Amino acid sequence: SALQPQLVTALNELLPAASKWRLRCISKLSEVLPLDASYLTFIGAILGEVILGTKQAAKKTRETSFQVLVLIAQRLEGGGGADKLKELFSMLLAGLAGTTNHMVSASVLALSRLTYEYAERIGELAPELLDTVTVLFQSKSREIV
Repeated sequence: SALQPQLVTALNELLPAASKWRLRCISKLSEVLPLDASYLTFIGAILGEVILGTKQAAKKTRETSFQVLVLIAQRLEGGGGADKLKELFSMLLAGLAGTTNHMVSASVLALSRLTYEYAERIGELAPELLDTVTVLFQSKSREIV
């Protein structure tokens, strides 16, 4: 779709007040796009914005971000099974290596929400998730801990 690249490139000009509406647009696109290789590419391109939305001050923006995360996970699980869901968790784990404390903290929130939602289905990922997140306890930043 021609809308996907425009959404990704327009991120640099995004005003904070528009993030809720942009996340809603991403949500609708995530529902209707076909589950193919371009879907994962699209998810990889917008996931950072969705993750950061979980730390927004506006409650509706935060809620929309969490809804988009769960929607993406549901679509991936339904279309590709546990392997696609594992790829999503791997993308979220990459956010823990973020350069800002804000991104790391938002990634922990996103991982927490999806871990809660998919606790029974991610058994083999649990040790990796736990090991990675417990390393963050050593951080001196209050935002992360």
